[in-house]
Amino acid sequence: MFGFLAAAAIGSFFGSRASRSRRAPAAPSTRIEYRDNPDQVKRIKALEDQLKISQRRSEEMKATMAGIRTESERYRKQADETLKAADERLKQFRIETTAADERRRTEIAAAEQRQKIAAQVGAANRLMEGSQANLQIQTPGDTPRTSGAQQFRRRKQQFNIPTGSYQGLGKIQSGMVNV
Repeated sequence: MFGFLAAAAIGSFFGSRASRSRRAPAAPSTRIEYRDNPDQVKRIKALEDQLKISQRRSEEMKATMAGIRTESERYRKQADETLKAADERLKQFRIETTAADERRRTEIAAAEQRQKIAAQVGAANRLMEGSQANLQIQTPGDTPRTSGAQQFRRRKQQFNIPTGSYQGLGKIQSGMVNV
């Protein structure tokens, strides 16, 4: 066993030396130098400036968006309050409308009732037009007479009108009111 280990150690020692000797010689170290190209420097500077500008604009946009969010929330609250007030007004309008509709229905029913009564009165009057009064007035000792206006006589007192009571009537002109 010892022989095996010794052979392995010797083989690895010589093998590593042999592999080193077979390698290509190391190249001299070269250093990469970058030369400043003025056009590239200008382009890089312009790109850096544009990056700074876009970052500033991004920050401004973030601030603007925050302001817009705040304004939109305030507008939503105001719109919700306005809609709530409009809903309340609409409910009140509906109540007023239903009350007005009820009054209108009542007025229409009353008008129809008045027309119905007027039609009944008119019909009753037309029925009475053709009939004559058959009233008889009896006085003691007289024969019955048919009623009428011929038996009533005017008395002299009815024509004795004092002249002072109607004197102001001739002085009233048109358009004046006598109270």
